[in-house]
This record gives sequence, structure tokens and C-alpha cells, in this order.
Amino acid sequence: MHNTANAGIRWRRLAPAILIGVILNAGVFLIGRAAGASMEITDPTMTITVWTILFGTAVPLLLFGLIAWAGSRRVPALRTWFAWAGLAFAVLPAVSPFLFAADLTSAIALAIIHVVAGVVWFIGLAPWQSPVTATTGDAIAAN
Repeated sequence: MHNTANAGIRWRRLAPAILIGVILNAGVFLIGRAAGASMEITDPTMTITVWTILFGTAVPLLLFGLIAWAGSRRVPALRTWFAWAGLAFAVLPAVSPFLFAADLTSAIALAIIHVVAGVVWFIGLAPWQSPVTATTGDAIAAN
């Protein structure tokens, strides 16, 4: 039987958060385009597409999720560190679209996309819950 007291990352919480993030970011992209955002970046010169947003949200969150899962299996307390580090890693670069986007509407949309990715990562890791109290099975077993 799996000992939940030693659980770090729980995929049944992180995976839906990633999926919600992908859907929200696709929505932000489409709203930005409808508002007139060109979604063009000046350095390097490129046009951001919905596929860029979908893969650019899902792939990093899944890969870093695997890294966080592996690390927190050995040291469950690392989950909190991974949550905060991932939030900072996603949110701090949210200023870069204002430096490199071709227009303000694109910059705002791309910055929101960064923030959404960071927030869903943070919520998906739930660092405010201890691994022991995070599952209902432990509460039931204790009674």
C-alpha cells in the first residue's frame, strides 16, 4: 500500500491544473487575437500561434512536473520549493512581452499567458497542504 505521508507531487491534482491552464491560455490567445493583437515578437522575429501557446504551456509544465515529482518523491518538502520556483519562473518573465511584442495588445495577452501558467502550476502543486492532510483517505483512516 502506498504511504501518502511520503507523497510529494500528486498527478491527479497537477494534471487537471495543467489542462485547465492550456485551455485558459488558448482562450487568452483567442481573446487577444479578437482584440487586435498581432501576436508578433520582434526579437527574435516570429509570430505566436495557438499551437505555440498550447505546446508552450503543456510541455514545460509536464516536463517540470516530472522533475518536481521525481525530486519530491525523495524529499516531499521540495514540493513547496518547486511550487514557488515554478511560479516565479513563469511570472517574472511576464514583463518580456512588453519589451519584445510588436504591439501593446499582444504584450498584455502574452503577459497574462505567463501569469496563468504560473498560477496553475502553483495551484497544481498545492504547497499549502501538507502531504499527510492532503488526501481524504488519511482523514478517513484516522477516524
